[in-house]
Amino acid sequence: MPPRRRLLYLARDFPIPVSSAARLRTYNWVMHLSKHFDITFVAPVGEPPEATHVEGLEPYCTRLYFPRLQAHAWGPRAVAGRALAELRFLVSGRPPEAWWLQRAAPGAVIEELRGEQRFDVVFMERWTWGAAALASGSRIVLDAAALQAGRVEAMLRVSRNPLRRLLRRHIARGMARLEERAVSRATLVLTLDPAARESMRQVCGDNRTLLLPSGLSTQYFAPRRTLVDPSNVLFFGALANPAQRDALVHLHHDIMPLVRQRLRHAHLTVVGEASIPEIEPGDLQDVVSFTGMLEDERQVLWRGAVAALPLRFGSGPRMRIAQLLAMGIPLVTTKAGVRGLDLRSGDGVLVVPDGPEFAAALAEALLDSSLRDDLSRRGRQVAQTRLSLSATFDRVSALLAQDVLSL
Repeated sequence: MPPRRRLLYLARDFPIPVSSAARLRTYNWVMHLSKHFDITFVAPVGEPPEATHVEGLEPYCTRLYFPRLQAHAWGPRAVAGRALAELRFLVSGRPPEAWWLQRAAPGAVIEELRGEQRFDVVFMERWTWGAAALASGSRIVLDAAALQAGRVEAMLRVSRNPLRRLLRRHIARGMARLEERAVSRATLVLTLDPAARESMRQVCGDNRTLLLPSGLSTQYFAPRRTLVDPSNVLFFGALANPAQRDALVHLHHDIMPLVRQRLRHAHLTVVGEASIPEIEPGDLQDVVSFTGMLEDERQVLWRGAVAALPLRFGSGPRMRIAQLLAMGIPLVTTKAGVRGLDLRSGDGVLVVPDGPEFAAALAEALLDSSLRDDLSRRGRQVAQTRLSLSATFDRVSALLAQDVLSL
């Protein structure tokens, strides 16, 4: 049997506990890559991870490194480091995180590993790891999600630092040059949505970019349509997001009254969230209910006939929409709701204009069980063929092990 190949995984964060979509993506990558590679895992941390959390990652990795980030420390070296990092950011656009990754403890770990061996694959979640990381492997995979310079310029517009606001265009141009230079050196760049992939293609070409959504377990998120309440409309969004909060308020105040003209008992269930001031207390229980935080949201989701997301701006919650599709729950939404998801009307979703047309489509889905069944089957098929763990992490991990470049 030939020796297993070596992979250096440079993470954005330590993935356990799995408390965010980004951490879940890291954990899934490590778990699936370990089937084909011996993994050396490096994650910069503010504080050392708990022993039980480290134990959760040990079965998948040959070696684990947790270099400390001193970005928020108050010693003289840390203060000087912050000042130099900020100066470099203002002058050249190099993000402050690059200083801590390349010059502090994480950079020392990379130099040590680079001196020991050359890896078959370096898998990076940040382009700011720098030249030493890029030179550590025969092939470089960058799980970039999207180009960051444009987003950073938008954030600089509202920065409390007047120098950052004043120099935002200069900073963004410099960062764009540095980012494009790093991205262009990658063998393969992974993105989360079609728009991000298109911008990456302009930097590094068609055959080195891959659209790869965050996969999910379609066995865990499985349909149970026998439990459906045909009057139950679900809202499954994140109310901390202004666009999704606006969608809920709009759904409750403007859309559901029109729906109830055709289906008097239609009821709205807000899954995984507590009540909000914008919805009157007198409406609770009678026409809308909030479940609050749940250990297992599937128990409530299974009882929903249709999910609704009348998003008027922003974009929809990718992972939550994927869960709805996998569970065979039809979703009525707007173009903004499926922005960046490569979904068309009929792919388990109905994409309709906001307003009376949205209310009519939602009422029709509630009243027509055959329409719901068709959308449920198609959504489940889309989830299994495009969004499952086997179609995403498992497939790409296997192809990387086979040295297949054009994925």
